[in-house]
Amino acid sequence: LLLKRLWPRYKLKKLKLINLKIIYYYVEIKNKLINNEVYCRVKDYSKEKHRVLTYFEIGKLLHENNVRVMCGHSDACYNDLDENVDGFTHLFNAMRGMHHRDITLVNAAFMNKGFYCELIADGCHIERNVLKLVINNIDKDRIVLVSDSSTARGLEDGEHIFLSKPCTKKGIVFKTHDGHFAGSVVSINDEMKVLRELGAKYTDLLAYSSLNAFRLYGLDSRFGTLEKGKYADIVIMDDDLNIKKVYCQGKFVE
Repeated sequence: LLLKRLWPRYKLKKLKLINLKIIYYYVEIKNKLINNEVYCRVKDYSKEKHRVLTYFEIGKLLHENNVRVMCGHSDACYNDLDENVDGFTHLFNAMRGMHHRDITLVNAAFMNKGFYCELIADGCHIERNVLKLVINNIDKDRIVLVSDSSTARGLEDGEHIFLSKPCTKKGIVFKTHDGHFAGSVVSINDEMKVLRELGAKYTDLLAYSSLNAFRLYGLDSRFGTLEKGKYADIVIMDDDLNIKKVYCQGKFVE
């Protein structure tokens, strides 16, 4: 059935191995959705890897089943996007930077076209002046803080193995030996502290760290604000954004 749908635009002899893998990927996603086996609400995919063969159909299928689609680890440009894309995975990282001619994903984020923008705001993955540029120019209702924290969080400085690769942790920097970031070693409230130092308002920080993500996932009717009828998942912090107490569904967590 899938080949029949593609046949008017593509001849079978032109299908390369990567295209056949995409077809399998599409069928696999469809089968999982039919069997209710998909549990996460965000699917990250790189558009240029899917070419034009089925990525629109994959995005459409995901959206039809209430799965959010984020574009990340990608060299795509604005013209490659379609209405199925909800936003960008950890903006700036693992994607082409801002350009004065090519409208990259970073450019698209600053166009404020309704895309959600994940942000690793540890001051290392994105330099502080650039973070300030983000919070001053991107819609505050579209910024979503993500820690991207790895297994090295909480460990002492030194050598560690992450995803079978030797890495070095020094302070809040965790990199592979060839100089690539291997995730972060901070938590969301640490990122809130960085943005607070850059002038972000407390009310905006609450949106970045909680409400905006639930809006993205379509869960803001149950989470994200303190209102009657919502889940009582609460993090209490002091004025310096240090975590003091945590409640899950109204129960104190030790």
